[in-house]
Amino acid sequence: MGRGWVLADSSSIADDYHDFWRELKERIVQYQVRTVLCVNCELVLLYWPIGRNILNRQQPRGWGAKVIDNLAVYLQIAFPERMFADN
Repeated sequence: MGRGWVLADSSSIADDYHDFWRELKERIVQYQVRTVLCVNCELVLLYWPIGRNILNRQQPRGWGAKVIDNLAVYLQIAFPERMFADN
């Protein structure tokens, strides 16, 4: 197991402990999945209107206006830990 963990002899562990352990693991996995789904939902709620706004600004200016390229540069400056531009 590494990390200095010591497991008790399985014969000394009550049968209900295994059930408890399995339920605990299942609950953790369920909440991990729910968390990922919530984060994905929030990201869609963030990015969908951003995309709509970009399209609305880009349409009258045309593709040559480089709206997305310019936004990527400004976003990279504002959030340097993220990758918004093609580097």
